[in-house]
Amino acid sequence: MSYLNVLIVEGNIREDSEFFIKAAGASAADNLKNLILKLEPSTNTDIINPGHDNETSDAIKSNLNILIIEGNIREDSEFFIKAAGASASDNLKNLILKLEPSTNADIINPGHDDETSNAIKNMSKYNGIVFTGGAMRINDMTDVIKKHINFASNCLNQNKKILAICWGLQVCSTAAGGKVNPGKNGAHIGIASDVIINNEGMKAINILYIMIKKKNLQHPHLTLMKLVSYQKMLFYYQVIKLTM
Repeated sequence: MSYLNVLIVEGNIREDSEFFIKAAGASAADNLKNLILKLEPSTNTDIINPGHDNETSDAIKSNLNILIIEGNIREDSEFFIKAAGASASDNLKNLILKLEPSTNADIINPGHDDETSNAIKNMSKYNGIVFTGGAMRINDMTDVIKKHINFASNCLNQNKKILAICWGLQVCSTAAGGKVNPGKNGAHIGIASDVIINNEGMKAINILYIMIKKKNLQHPHLTLMKLVSYQKMLFYYQVIKLTM
C-alpha cells in the first residue's frame, strides 16, 4: 500500500490550460496526476494553482493529519461526556487543535466496522494515530475488544507514528505481541485536570526512558508509556518519544 501524499502544482493559467486540454486531452496537472496513479495507484494526489489564492491558502495550512481512535463503547462514552463535557476522543481532538489549530483530525471507533474499513482504506493520508484512554479492560477480551486489537495491529503494520494512552496502550501492547496483566489493586479510571508533573515524576520519566532505549522493541513507534505515581508522585501521563 502506498504512503505517498503528493501535491501537484499546476503551472498554467486558465487560457494555457485550455490549450493543453485541447492538445493532450487533459491539463498539465491532470496528465501528471494520471501518470503518478499509473505508477502507484493508491497515491493520494491533490492539485492546486498558485494563481488561486484560496487554493494556495489551503495548501499552506497544516499538513498534519491525525486519526484519533475512541477507546470507549457508547455507554462508557456517555459517562465521560457527563463527567468531562466531551468524549475521550473529542477531548483529545480539542487538545490537539489547541496546540495546532490547523490540524486535520478524524475520529473513529474500532467497534464500528464501517468506520474501521474507511480508516484502513485511507490510512496513507494520516501522519499519526492516537489511541485514547477508555473504561474497557483488555483481559475481558470481548468481541469489541478484539476489534480494537485487530485495528491496532493493522496500524502497527502501517508503520505509523502512534500515541497510545491508558486503554490505548493496553490495546497496542497486546497487538504488538505483549501481555497486559490486571492491576493488583483493581482498575483505576478517572478524569483529572490541571495535573502537574513533580520532581519525583520527572525522575521516573528519565529512568524509564533509559530503560526503554536499551530494549530492542519490535514496534519502536509506540511512543507513549503510561506512568502511574504512588505516594508522593502524582497520577499523570507523559509522552516518551522513542528515537531510533
